[in-house]
Amino acid sequence: MGGEAEIAEYEKGGTPWCITYTFMPDELEGVMKRYGVKNIKLAGPGAYARTIPNELLVKIMKNPKQRSDFLEFCYLYDSNPYVCGMGKDNLLAWGEL
Repeated sequence: MGGEAEIAEYEKGGTPWCITYTFMPDELEGVMKRYGVKNIKLAGPGAYARTIPNELLVKIMKNPKQRSDFLEFCYLYDSNPYVCGMGKDNLLAWGEL
């Protein structure tokens, strides 16, 4: 978002502040690497769950076994690099310094 001048300013540590800037997964990973972050992992929380009708999600969440299996699958799906960013507005990144 913003254009080349705005992106260049951001990369120098200026504006826009993070709240006004949307990162693509590979872009955020690159920024983290430049600052020495290791073992970077990205996820798009909610990417898979948003494909399921709400009525079905409610039924799944009320059954402990189905909930556990569903959340385990969501974790695997949402951590796939090809779906990062599909979690609507969510991109979770973590790593070690």
